[in-house]
Amino acid sequence: MLGDPKINFILASLITIVLIPILVCLGVSYTGNLEIIQVCLATWFFLFIVALPPLGRLVYHQAFGKELEKMRKNLRKLRHGFGWEYINVPDQKNENELDGLKRELNWLSHYIQYQEASLGDRIACVRLEASEYRRRSLLDSLTGVYNRGAFESELKKRAEGNHLNEKSFYLLLLDLDEFKSLNDSQGHSEGDRILQCIGKTLLDCCRQDRDFPFRYGGDEFGLLLEGRMKRQTVDAAETMPDKIRR
Repeated sequence: MLGDPKINFILASLITIVLIPILVCLGVSYTGNLEIIQVCLATWFFLFIVALPPLGRLVYHQAFGKELEKMRKNLRKLRHGFGWEYINVPDQKNENELDGLKRELNWLSHYIQYQEASLGDRIACVRLEASEYRRRSLLDSLTGVYNRGAFESELKKRAEGNHLNEKSFYLLLLDLDEFKSLNDSQGHSEGDRILQCIGKTLLDCCRQDRDFPFRYGGDEFGLLLEGRMKRQTVDAAETMPDKIRR
């Protein structure tokens, strides 16, 4: 306990306050003048009363104030998300109440930072899952192209955007002839395979972030083409059946 600088400072202050009047009394007693002793004691008592508040603040600041202010700043930083500056704590066998408080605050800071990191990971996973669910909700589960809802939303967005930018886009619609009879004669599994092949063909023909393949429903498919000349669009429409047959 005596090795603690803060405790040593408090003890030295108290000893000094007590020793001053004793030394004065001993020094004056050699003169044998009682009135001088009384005046000295009265003066010391008056000065002690006047100096007690600032002396108390000084003792408090030296013993606890700096440490408490440091902890307060750390807590303020932790509250605003700037992290915690680790506070050195002595061995537990020499620990006082203030050191115990610092140790608990260090542990609390570590726990909060761990929880923040864990929460950040969980939020990232949730956002990733939400993005994946949203992507899947826009796709046709059988063919892998966009579904009707996604097409209608994209068509509206492109119509409004291209109107403002004075750009044009083209809409190609594909309808499979006699698909119902093929589906009835060869079975739904064969019909599904054909639809999947058409979806893959449309995806292979598209330019990423420019064209928009979709399944409107049943055996009806389509393409939104943007950034192409009219001749290029006509060529794409004319060659599409041959690509599907392959």
